[in-house]
Amino acid sequence: MRKIIQALIFFTLIVNAGTSVAAQGKNGIEADSWLRDAVERAAPGYKVAWFSVGSLDKGKTEYTAAMLQKSISGSENYEIRMAIFRREKDQSYQLEALSKSWADYLGGDPFWGVEIEKQFIVVSSSSSGNSYGDDSKLLFRKMDGRFLLVGEESKSYGFTSSPENSEYRENRTSVNFLTGRAIHSRRSGPPKADPNLLGFGGKSRSKEMQFQFFKTAPIDFANFDPNSYELYFQAIANACGFINEKMKYEPCSKSSAK
Repeated sequence: MRKIIQALIFFTLIVNAGTSVAAQGKNGIEADSWLRDAVERAAPGYKVAWFSVGSLDKGKTEYTAAMLQKSISGSENYEIRMAIFRREKDQSYQLEALSKSWADYLGGDPFWGVEIEKQFIVVSSSSSGNSYGDDSKLLFRKMDGRFLLVGEESKSYGFTSSPENSEYRENRTSVNFLTGRAIHSRRSGPPKADPNLLGFGGKSRSKEMQFQFFKTAPIDFANFDPNSYELYFQAIANACGFINEKMKYEPCSKSSAK
């Protein structure tokens, strides 16, 4: 997936990635038998790899967002799916939505996670190396009985060339699919003196640009997978893009941020 806020216009969420330990949730809470049984009914052969519990309706109902995994025979990869369950009064779980599946390393690069934060379902991916990092958060919200994609927050950062002779930069994009607005920003400047450390080491320059884009049919959580989302996003002019090293806007179809 691409290596890839004023109230609802743009979102500012801080989501802590969970540890991908089988059948554990936020703060290391074990998945109970009710949740394991619900997963087995909804997606036979899959197990709970990570889950998050929270509210999507101001505390009226308890929901669980879970990342599921299934081993692929003869491969180190896993089949990954995301699921949303509603907790009933008898403590059982009712499946609300189940995503498509895709192959990925569980806890690999990128790391995939799912959280419930501030009444949003947040599907996140994160990738990093010695000189770069990429973080992306897709925000789904329950609307008219469906879980629809309403926004994306992405950040990429790192050296523009070799750490010994380069600038350090941060690119951010905030997209609101409900309003059809996108904010792209870039900050660049001298890196820290130690080439092994990421970050700014002196005065930096920055630029922010806002765009309107043509609103398209929203993605339903049940139809989500990284590949189909990438194609969907790349087709949206002014949303998929970044500010390049010349502080000019560049559509992401041309190149990756650098």
